[in-house]
Amino acid sequence: MAYMQLAALFTAGALVVVGLFAAIFIDNIVKKIIGVSLLLLTMKISVLVLVVSNSIFAGISMLINMYPNKKLISYGYREQLKDLGPSLILSCSMGVVVFLTGRLSAGNWILIPQVLVGVLAYIGGAYIFKVESYKYIVAYVSSLLHKKGVRK
Repeated sequence: MAYMQLAALFTAGALVVVGLFAAIFIDNIVKKIIGVSLLLLTMKISVLVLVVSNSIFAGISMLINMYPNKKLISYGYREQLKDLGPSLILSCSMGVVVFLTGRLSAGNWILIPQVLVGVLAYIGGAYIFKVESYKYIVAYVSSLLHKKGVRK
């Protein structure tokens, strides 16, 4: 879910770069109306329904941002999905694993194993599927460690 929101932010950022503030303003108004409506519809039902609706809203926001990108800066849907797809699938998979981890055990300390399992699932998945952003981060951290003399 967080990555979908991040993806929406980056696609909106592309429009800011080329100076299309009006498109962003309209997009944000539409997204706020949808977001508040979903919040008002789901907040009294349950926390789980609220979380699911927030995930749906993140997807809707991403789609709303994709339209002006295609129209105004010629960044097609297929190309956008190709760029966002691996991280999106990996994030959703991690969310399922974390959710199932929470179902296995109850208690006050369940958050700690959920965070650890989530981090391991994401890093492991990014390594296995050779996600480009993961390789970039590993290379960047490695270069920082080499500069500081931590690694020889």
